Amino acid sequence: GIKEEKIKILRSYINLEKFKPMNKEELKKKYNFENKKIIFYYGLLHERKGTPTLIKAMDEVLKKRDDTIFIFAPRSEIKEFDDQLNSYDKNKVIIIKENINLPEYINLADCVVLPYHSLVSTEGNPSCLLESVACNTPVITSNLPEIKEIFHEGLIFTKPKDYQEVKNKIIETLENPEKAKILITKASKEIQKFNIIEIEKEFLKLYEKWTT
Repeated sequence: GIKEEKIKILRSYINLEKFKPMNKEELKKKYNFENKKIIFYYGLLHERKGTPTLIKAMDEVLKKRDDTIFIFAPRSEIKEFDDQLNSYDKNKVIIIKENINLPEYINLADCVVLPYHSLVSTEGNPSCLLESVACNTPVITSNLPEIKEIFHEGLIFTKPKDYQEVKNKIIETLENPEKAKILITKASKEIQKFNIIEIEKEFLKLYEKWTT
């Protein structure tokens, strides 16, 4: 029963001057990851974020690809997941809890994996997703309706909680990097809509409309 003119949707925003494409090979050399395939996850470690699914998929990937390293930059400490991740070879599964240069890590990754189980109790436009797309790094994520509303194409979609599909998509992405790059370029064309400068303009227009 709310009048349409009383509702205005404003997107989440990111800083596109900070999150932008960089030279992947130069960054791998800088961080001593030359000749390695890097899978990156950052954000909250939680069931709804898909952490259990990613760990199961990681098990399978590491058995098949000796050149692959998983890097986690968690924004939380949950003992269950900490214990699981710490049980792996430290050369294969790297956990970084200190502050990092996030745009550089996103750019050096061969893909970012965000296997959300749900977006309940989180923002509608996940910042990790937007930042990764802005860096033009391939993204594997869940085919949740909220995410598909943001990007109709360009992402690599999997079913929520399907670790086998996540594993297959990771391997496929590593084996076909050019295909993955072409795909993410389609999504990156939409990222300007989330530029903080453009969102600021929308806020100002809204204030001006309601105060005049």
